[in-house]
Amino acid sequence: MGGQPDRPKRIDVRIDAFLTTGDGHRFKVLVRDLSARGFRVELDDLLLVGEHVFLQVGSKEAAAAEIKWVLGREAGGHFLDEAPDTA
Repeated sequence: MGGQPDRPKRIDVRIDAFLTTGDGHRFKVLVRDLSARGFRVELDDLLLVGEHVFLQVGSKEAAAAEIKWVLGREAGGHFLDEAPDTA
């Protein structure tokens, strides 16, 4: 085996959601993929790598995450706990 840890299955989605930054700025994002450990979003606002955010999908409780990468209008985050239930 390649020595790399198993990566959770990513699910391609198109879900409207909200991200809230540590300073309270809240804005709409489009979740493009989701896994048990993280997510990829499209957004118009600027995020910084290492920034702590909360991702809220629908009426579910917001999930704490850390932004791991930013590229253009996309960003990827790693959940600090479990992924939110999107069902």
